[in-house]
Amino acid sequence: MFFLFLWNPTIDTEAKKEDIPLNVSVNENCIGCGLCTCTCGSVFLMLDEGVAAAKDEIYPEEEPLVEEAAESCPTHAIIITREV
Repeated sequence: MFFLFLWNPTIDTEAKKEDIPLNVSVNENCIGCGLCTCTCGSVFLMLDEGVAAAKDEIYPEEEPLVEEAAESCPTHAIIITREV
């Protein structure tokens, strides 16, 4: 029995990094300093409890600022993941 598999370079079976949605959350380490909201106010907001939260939908053009906010967070409370 003989099988022939043809590779088609126009069909990409592996997802590219930029095609995988970015998930952002703020954990219990948040001290409410507001640095994330100053860095990327379109994604982060301050809650009445005095801590930050992230919105659910992150647009690709916001990703660099979200990453900058995470790197700048003094308590490393911003968690970034990419889930397939």
